[in-house]
Amino acid sequence: MSTSDFLLLVILVAAAASSWFTSVGLVDACVPKEKEALLEFKKAITIDHDRMLQAWQPDEEDDCCQWDYVHCSNLTGGHVVELHLGDYHGSGGLTGEISPSLLSLQHLEFLDLRGNSLQGRTGKIPEFLGSLQSLRYLDLSLVSFSGSVPPQLGNLSKLEELRLLGAGVQMHSTDLWWLTHLPLLWNLDLGSNNITGPFPAFMGNLTNLRTLDLGVNHLSGHLPSEISRLAKLTSLDLTQNYLLDGLVTEEHLDGLKSLDHIDLSYTNLKIMVYSKWTPTFRLHEAYFSGCEIGPLFPAWLKLQVNLHRLDISNASINDRLPDWFSNTFSKVTYLDISNNQISGGLPKNMDIMSLEVLYSSSNNLTGQIPPLPRSLNFMDISKNSLSGPLPTKFGAPNLDIILYSNYLSGQVPTSICELSLWGLDLANNLFEGEFPQCLNMTQMAYLLLGNNSFSGSFPPFIRRCTNLSFLDLAWNRFTGTVPEWIGSCRSLQFLRLNHNMFHGNIPNNITSLTKLYHLNLADNWISGAIPQHLSNLTSLTRKFALDPYSVPAGFQNTVGDLSIDIKRQKLNYHGAVILELLSIDLSSNYLRGKIPEEITSLGGLVNLNLSHNQLDGEISDQIGAMLWLESLDLSSNHLSGEIPSSISILAHLSVLDLSNNNLSRRIPSGGQLDTLYSYMPSMYDGNKGLCGPPLQQTCPSNNIPVHGDDEHYSKSMSFGLGIGYVVGLWVVFVTLLFQKTRRIAYFLLLDKFYDKIYVFVAVTCRLFTRKADTS
Repeated sequence: MSTSDFLLLVILVAAAASSWFTSVGLVDACVPKEKEALLEFKKAITIDHDRMLQAWQPDEEDDCCQWDYVHCSNLTGGHVVELHLGDYHGSGGLTGEISPSLLSLQHLEFLDLRGNSLQGRTGKIPEFLGSLQSLRYLDLSLVSFSGSVPPQLGNLSKLEELRLLGAGVQMHSTDLWWLTHLPLLWNLDLGSNNITGPFPAFMGNLTNLRTLDLGVNHLSGHLPSEISRLAKLTSLDLTQNYLLDGLVTEEHLDGLKSLDHIDLSYTNLKIMVYSKWTPTFRLHEAYFSGCEIGPLFPAWLKLQVNLHRLDISNASINDRLPDWFSNTFSKVTYLDISNNQISGGLPKNMDIMSLEVLYSSSNNLTGQIPPLPRSLNFMDISKNSLSGPLPTKFGAPNLDIILYSNYLSGQVPTSICELSLWGLDLANNLFEGEFPQCLNMTQMAYLLLGNNSFSGSFPPFIRRCTNLSFLDLAWNRFTGTVPEWIGSCRSLQFLRLNHNMFHGNIPNNITSLTKLYHLNLADNWISGAIPQHLSNLTSLTRKFALDPYSVPAGFQNTVGDLSIDIKRQKLNYHGAVILELLSIDLSSNYLRGKIPEEITSLGGLVNLNLSHNQLDGEISDQIGAMLWLESLDLSSNHLSGEIPSSISILAHLSVLDLSNNNLSRRIPSGGQLDTLYSYMPSMYDGNKGLCGPPLQQTCPSNNIPVHGDDEHYSKSMSFGLGIGYVVGLWVVFVTLLFQKTRRIAYFLLLDKFYDKIYVFVAVTCRLFTRKADTS
């Protein structure tokens, strides 16, 4: 337990004792003037979400020392000494303003208003709080004030703790000079505000400080050497002050003899100390992510044997892990060494460590995975050069593993089934063979096996994973059919099976996956029709909006980088961002039939790719209802008819491909259609019946089929003439066959026609003979 936590515990115990004294009548009754002040405070509250002040009533017999959240002290004659009104549940707490009636509580030592909406009409921290001379503890965190902190708070000479975390104050660091008038201050929580300017050098004068939190602000410049005067400081938090830069040397650190917790992460500070420097402190927690502490692995950490949490990620380390690594950090439960250039192998004696969480991704680690600590429950060693097979025994029964983008090979051992896995990412490796049938993996939420050489049928144990949210089997050699029971995996949000050898139909009950955001079955041998009832995919019917309660725990940490084909390019996504890409890709299969009309109800889709199939029929006139489409590819099918004019409504469309179909007539215009052609001139190729801008082929005013339709028109005319000729002959034949008078008349007509032809030919021949004789 830290010093600050201990002191807070003492205060809370004292408050509880005071409350007990009051309850048994050992404390004087509430002072009437102070009771009236509390009632005035209540009047300034417009909304009491949790009914915190419901018991505060003006009845004469009501003792305010018995009210909820109010504590009096027998040492002060029954005066109110503490108000515990902080909202720690996020339920809204109190809304209104802080009443100046509190000035009547001159013995008030403890005031907690954390998390309430008490900024009032001005939105500023009330100046009159500086007149509560007895205050020792003041917490205004998360109240969303505006403006600066009033310097009148410097009058609170007895103040020991000041907490303004996330209070929304906006001030230059030099405006904090009033802090120098608070000699007893040991806990200062100014984090997550809008403090700008250089790190205040006068902080070094607050020699009683134990806790200093200036994290998540906009401090700039160098860290002053005066900070070394804070010999009692146990916790220093400067995280996410991106403008802080310069060197941190022994001169800054030697005086911090009591330091237990340090967080300099996400600053641009560079820690440069002598290789043989011996720190005067013993840390329990150290966070240096984003600082420069390399290129060598920091030797001064060898003496930090009490560390429990260490983050040296993205710290410019270009070195091997030292021999003392496992022994020195044997107590570490959380370790992050990711995003460096650490080479060599993982320590062979890692199993002696107390690790629970290990991040070592994006390094140059080689070799095989050594025996692991039994306590380990999460390990990310992705994006390295680890090779060889997985261990036959993992040794950690509750382990979640992220191993993507290595050179691990061979078959996955059956021992992996012994793990109570929540997530497993083996993507982008060299694994082969069938995945073990782990029937006890019922808690699995993430399974990523993409881009390996796994074979066999669709893993049947997945049916038992009722919590499965993310399934990626893409780019493998899986065969067989997509099972009918896939529709019972109701938690699925991401389903990627592309580039395998699945065949058969798409299961109709796949439309039961109401939580699905991403479906990819591309490049398989799937045939049959696209399922109906697509409107049941309700997560695709509306624009994406991340619901934190719908994303299973660990999503951001478990789901690694994924490469998605969209907009004719491969785009990389990481973590929850992938869910924003609402997508259906069924391309490069053998699908037949019409595109279901209901597909236009999926109004949240960003990407729709049905290309390279054998789909026919027309494009729905309702395509314009898919307002968020950015990429639409229907190319290389047998689609016919006109291009719907509503397609011009799609204002977000940046890729459109309708090439190699049987589309005809005038191309619609307007909206994105007027610009897309210049970026993608092949978007209408292979549709011989299309005409009008942007093509060179003009459309006739009478709308007679043109250009490529000539062949179709000629075939139609020939077919029609043939039919007419046959029908005409049959009409004549039937007439002559069944009506005698017409049959006689018909032959008489032929005789007359024959006589005329004979006379014409005979006369003509004689004329030619005479001309020949004369010549």
